[in-house]
Amino acid sequence: MKKNLIRTLLSVTCILSLVLSLTACKPAASSSSASASTDTNMTGEIDALLWMSSYPTVVDQITTGFKAKYPNITVNLQMMSGNSTSENLEPRIAANNMPDVTSVDIGEWYYTNADKGYFWDLAGTQAWDNELPSIQSQWTSPKGVKYGVSYGVAAMFIYYNKDMFTAAGIKNLPTNWEEFLATCETLKTAGKVALSWPGGFANMFGHTFISAGIANLIYADNKDLANKALYSNYDYGTAAWTEIYQRNVDLVTKGYVNKGYMSTDYAESVRLFVAGEVAMTFQGSWSAGDLLKTDNVGMFIPPWNNKGKTVVGNMAGETGFGMGKNPGDTAPDPAAKAFFNFCAFDNYANMQNQTGTIPIYPTSVVSGTKVDARIQTCFDQMAALPLNAPLAFQLFPGSVYTAMLQLGQDVLTGAKTPADVGTVLDPIQTEYMKSK
Repeated sequence: MKKNLIRTLLSVTCILSLVLSLTACKPAASSSSASASTDTNMTGEIDALLWMSSYPTVVDQITTGFKAKYPNITVNLQMMSGNSTSENLEPRIAANNMPDVTSVDIGEWYYTNADKGYFWDLAGTQAWDNELPSIQSQWTSPKGVKYGVSYGVAAMFIYYNKDMFTAAGIKNLPTNWEEFLATCETLKTAGKVALSWPGGFANMFGHTFISAGIANLIYADNKDLANKALYSNYDYGTAAWTEIYQRNVDLVTKGYVNKGYMSTDYAESVRLFVAGEVAMTFQGSWSAGDLLKTDNVGMFIPPWNNKGKTVVGNMAGETGFGMGKNPGDTAPDPAAKAFFNFCAFDNYANMQNQTGTIPIYPTSVVSGTKVDARIQTCFDQMAALPLNAPLAFQLFPGSVYTAMLQLGQDVLTGAKTPADVGTVLDPIQTEYMKSK
């Protein structure tokens, strides 16, 4: 698995050059939107479990578009909830009742369960065969199971309100942590709330504030972090780990975040920013469609780097589509395969237009995708960095990552302190290694 993991994480930087060359040719039929042709011959009933509750328009596109194309296939579609896709699938695996089509993610939990036979290999589908190769490598398990196709390329940005920055007298964007705190203080002094805080959605907290801290305070000097975290009794009781959590405490205690921050979920964090109630929001590229609706919104790379250090960005493949498999299954259901391919390929341009994310297909394969010039510019800047790190959940054992998120909540409520990070995470790491 080590060689596979190293190859996967190295491909994070390889994504950049490939994504930025989306016009590269690839032998495949072009798909600009969901096909209007109707197939009345295929019949069946399938179950689908998707992480898409934030995109009701996309869900409607999928359900109505697929029904029009395959009128004799019934899809029992449910939305995932909670903090991660894996927590939705764990009980399904335990019950040997995997959904036919499901949302999936990249990381140790998925690699392990793909190799145990709980996901079908997607090789040969239009979606898999046309996905950019560097993203394919992230979705390939140690035993070679090709189990997922991304919604898009995930990159983390600070979105900011240009008018609020101007009104506060801010002329230069922050380029390091010290300058970021100064920017927040300037906004506060001007009577503005600097930042939305997703305290009610631990998964987003992990993708943003935790991932940025790990990238700049640990990964920057330890590019072999994933192998150490997955194959040794890695020690979390260090000053750098304490600093990651202390920074989050500082942002809150200094009064830089919105009221009710501990209950703010994704939708509310977006609403606060769009309504002009906060000056900044820390979100992924998949939120571009919700956030870049007006010309007064800008973007910059989260400056979690110390002064004098080069910033490290965060990017990887987004959540994606896959196909669940149960023990005893010998071949994927053709109806399920059709639904998977519709979600991940036929309807891709429609979905991407709603989310605004970075596409995973060359435009020669899937036309009609649209990327806002602002996200493209910021993505280009990230591409030019010497180093970009994966998101935190892709670097650590699932049990440890879950505890990281809980600790993030606990330090803000006072139940724990940032210095408790080693005491909390080290025993979980030890138990994980015993299970290997």
